[in-house]
Amino acid sequence: MLQDLRAESYVGVTLWSHTGKPIGLIAVIGRSPLANRALAEMTLKMVAGRAAGELERLGVEEALRASEQRLKKSHEELEHRIQERTQTLQRTVKALCQSQQQLAEAQRIAHLGNWDWNLVTGEVEWSDEMYRVFGFAPQAFKMSFELFLERIHPDDREQVAEGVKRALQRQEKYDVTYRILLPEGEVRALKTLGEVTFDEKGKPVRMFGTALDVTEQLRAQEEASIRQQQLIQADKLASLGVVAAGVAHEINNPNHSIMSNVTALSEVWESARPILDRFYADFGDFVLGGFEYSECHDKLPGMFSNALANSRRIEVIVNELRDFARSSPRELTATIDVNAVVNSAVILVSSLVKKHTDRFSTELAAELPPVSGNFQRIEQVIINLVQNACQALPSRDRAVTLVTHHDTSTDSVVITVSDEGVGISEHNLRHIGTPFFTTKRHSEGTGLGLWISMSIAREHGGTLSFTSTEGEGTCAVLSLPARGQHAPQEDMDSAKECKV
Repeated sequence: MLQDLRAESYVGVTLWSHTGKPIGLIAVIGRSPLANRALAEMTLKMVAGRAAGELERLGVEEALRASEQRLKKSHEELEHRIQERTQTLQRTVKALCQSQQQLAEAQRIAHLGNWDWNLVTGEVEWSDEMYRVFGFAPQAFKMSFELFLERIHPDDREQVAEGVKRALQRQEKYDVTYRILLPEGEVRALKTLGEVTFDEKGKPVRMFGTALDVTEQLRAQEEASIRQQQLIQADKLASLGVVAAGVAHEINNPNHSIMSNVTALSEVWESARPILDRFYADFGDFVLGGFEYSECHDKLPGMFSNALANSRRIEVIVNELRDFARSSPRELTATIDVNAVVNSAVILVSSLVKKHTDRFSTELAAELPPVSGNFQRIEQVIINLVQNACQALPSRDRAVTLVTHHDTSTDSVVITVSDEGVGISEHNLRHIGTPFFTTKRHSEGTGLGLWISMSIAREHGGTLSFTSTEGEGTCAVLSLPARGQHAPQEDMDSAKECKV
């Protein structure tokens, strides 16, 4: 390069940074030989120091400017990213809020709540709907496992606690259906599903799940089961209706023969008794048909009378079967003495009463006004009520009481049958009078007795109602309008109460 410049002389000095790095070169090139090379080198060295410092300063400034540009660019990119992330986060938060609202709305509609139990701290979190399911305002108070157990029906608490224990100790899924008591006293049913989270040592740390109100579903299932039983019983009843008329005819024929023969035998006895009495007076006691005559003399008239009464009872029952088969209207205009009906019914159920209790009593009011109706139909109701009362007694020392009185406020004749039996649960009491509903399915109960009795009460313009306390007893009240009056067909729940 020096040849190209036609240089005759050259003096150069390297420029060094403060860190000892070469950053440039300063030189003097001449087209004639230097007169004083040492002076030139010394001068260059003096200039080189300042030049190196200036170059270093310019480099730093340029580096700073570049750094500032890069920092500015990075800042702008960061702001842009923050803005994008903020917008994305806002959209996510909005979507999350919408999802939470939709979830809360879905839970409210489905009566489905969710819960989360921290097993380490003991804290319990409930969703808003979980509070509503239990009858509380959302987030009204801080829930705990102990408060939760207090809301469980006392009969179901052990089942719930056992389900939790199996889930925590055996790592089983939590699946329990139980009843809860709402603050106002209503009973609801819940189905809960849950899972447990364990740490690396196998220790349970969290339990979470859902609770669904299945009260209506269980009621629907129960109603479906009842309806199924009703269909089965209705089919049997329809078959009974088909054969009832034929059976009535087949029974009536021999029964009429029995009635005729018993009447004839009774008349024969009355004719022969004076002769037998004289023989007894002359020769003393003797055997007649395996019985001593002195015994026959007193008992045979009653035996004939009882046989004839029961034969007539068979005739009444057969006629009822025939009426059932024909679905014909019954005569309900006769004038009926209720006390006479009660006495007749008591005679017919006397053997059943003696079998179940030593404390059966009747209290029949004097001068009861008559009612309009059918003697046998009212008798049928009283018999059914007394039978149910006797069958409800757990022991013979429990009492059954049958009372009649005149309710002047409604001008009604009231027959009350009360017992000291096992009582009826509130749930079963609601179903009393439902066709084919019975608590005596295992003892051949059909669920028709009280339904028929209530139908008879309504036919007579009256009511049949029940009150009961479990473990204390039940009271059945049959109220019939006095003759010339007409009682409205009230719902059984509105009938007046009776103490047991």
